[in-house]
Amino acid sequence: MASGKKVPIMTSTITIYLSVLDMVVLIPALNWIMQEFQLSIRWGVWAVALYLICFAVALPIMERWAHFAGRRYEIGFALLFFAIGSFLAGISTGWLMFLCGRGLQAFGASGMVPFIAQRVKRLFQSTSKKERLIIWLGSALLIFSPVFSTIWVEIVGWRSLFMLNLLLAFFLFFLLNKWLPVQNVGTRTGFSLGILVFGLMILLMMVAMTRILLPWEWRAWTHPTVLPLLIVSFGLIVILFMVERQKRYPFFEPHLFGKPYLWLLYLLVAMTGFSWAMLALLPWWFIHLFKQHSLLYGVILSLILVSSFFTLWLIQRYLSKKSFPVISGWGFFCSALAYLFLFWVEDIWVIVFLFILFGFGVGFTIHAPVHRTLFRLIEPERWRSGLIVLGMFRAAGGSLGLVVMAQLLNIWEPDLVYWYTPDAQGKIIDAAFDYMFTLAAESSMVGVFFSLLLHWKEKQKKSQ
Repeated sequence: MASGKKVPIMTSTITIYLSVLDMVVLIPALNWIMQEFQLSIRWGVWAVALYLICFAVALPIMERWAHFAGRRYEIGFALLFFAIGSFLAGISTGWLMFLCGRGLQAFGASGMVPFIAQRVKRLFQSTSKKERLIIWLGSALLIFSPVFSTIWVEIVGWRSLFMLNLLLAFFLFFLLNKWLPVQNVGTRTGFSLGILVFGLMILLMMVAMTRILLPWEWRAWTHPTVLPLLIVSFGLIVILFMVERQKRYPFFEPHLFGKPYLWLLYLLVAMTGFSWAMLALLPWWFIHLFKQHSLLYGVILSLILVSSFFTLWLIQRYLSKKSFPVISGWGFFCSALAYLFLFWVEDIWVIVFLFILFGFGVGFTIHAPVHRTLFRLIEPERWRSGLIVLGMFRAAGGSLGLVVMAQLLNIWEPDLVYWYTPDAQGKIIDAAFDYMFTLAAESSMVGVFFSLLLHWKEKQKKSQ
C-alpha cells in the first residue's frame, strides 16, 4: 500500500481503538457512577455516548488547528483539555459537571490521535525487538484494561480512575520534548461549520431518544418533549446541506451530497457503531442472570476484546483479499447469532461461547477494510476527510445505539430506575432484556442486508 494511504488509515484505526479503550475502561465504573448521581441507565449511558460523538466531531477541528498553530502547540492544548476534563469528571458534584468533563476529555483525546498514529506507525515499521515488545505490551494493556479498571474502581473508587487520566496527561506532557520536534505542523484537513451542525444534530437525536417513552407507541413520538427535538434535528440536515454548498472546499458534500452511492457505505458504517452498543450492557446482564460478583465486568469485556483481536489475525492471514462488505457481513452475522441465542440460553459455558462469538462480530466489523471501498469511490485528496466522516458516522451510530438500548432496558419505569440493584429480578426486567436483545439482533441483520447490498453494488460496478 502506498505510504500516502497508510497515515490516514492508521489515524482512523487509532481513533477506533482509543474510543473502544475509553468505553471498556469506563463501563465497569458506570455502576458506581450511576449510584453516585442516582441515575437510571437511560441517562447513565451518556457518560460513554457523549464522549463518542464529541471525540468524532473534535477530530477534524483539532486537526485543522494543528495545521495553522503547529502540531506541538495543538498537542499541548489537547493534553490540557484532557487533564481539565479528567479533573472536572473526577471532582464532579453533579451530572452536568461530569458530562462537561467528559466532553473536554473527548476534545483532548481527539487532538492526540494523529500524533499517536505516527508513533504507532513507526513501531510497526521497526524491526527492533524492543519496539515489537512495546506493541505486544500495548495490545495486552488494551485487552486487560477492563480487568484493571474493575479492580481499581472496586478498591479505590471511580473518581480515582479520572485522577489516573490526569496523571497520564502530565506524564505525556513532559515527554513532548523527546517525542515531538519544535517545528511540526499538522496535515491540512478541510473544515466546515457542517461538522458542528452534524454534531448538534446527533446530540438532539440522543436527547429525544432519551426522553421518549416507547410504551406510548406513536404518541411517544409526538410528545411535546420529543417532537420538537426530532423536527429540529432532521431540519439541521437542510442547514448542513446549505452550509456545505457555500464552502469552497466543503467537508461533507463531496462524500454525501456529491455521490449518493456513498450513503450506503456510511449507513453500513453507522450500523457497525450501533451494533457495538450492547458492549456496555452485556456484562451487567450476565452478572444479573447468574448473581455473580461485579469483578466479572472486566473479565467479560476482556474476553470479548481477546476474540476481537483474534479476528485481526484471521483477516490478515486468510481473509486479506476479501472485500469490506464480505468481512463486515460476517461480523454482523456473528453478532446477530450471539444476540439471538444469548437471551434464551441459560448454560453459563454456552453463554461464554456466545460472548466469544460476539467478540468475533465486533472484531470483523472493526477490522473490515472499509478504506478499500472508500478509496475506490473518492479522489485521493479526499481520503483523509473521507475516513474522518466514516468515523463520525460510526460514532453517531454508537452513541444513538447506546441511548436506544438503554431506553429499551429502562422502558418499564419506575421499576427499573435503579437498574444497578444486584437483586433486581422478575418478569419486568426479563421483558426489558427481551426487547433489548431483539432490537440488537434486528439491527445486526439490517447490517447483514446492507453488506450484501453493497457487495452486489461493487460486483455490478466491476462488471460494467
